[in-house]
Amino acid sequence: MAQLENETEVERRKQKLIRDMHKLGIYYTSDGRKLEEVSSLYTLEWTNIQALNQAVK
Repeated sequence: MAQLENETEVERRKQKLIRDMHKLGIYYTSDGRKLEEVSSLYTLEWTNIQALNQAVK
């Protein structure tokens, strides 16, 4: 049961990151993948950090 809840939380976080990055005009990772195709939460988190850093420059 806990495993399923963790997976659900990960999916929610991934969807939130994707929505937030779309608001910033980001649709692709630095290596050219569409955000929706990325399976790694780490990659989405890192892409989000990079996008936020660019936004404040």
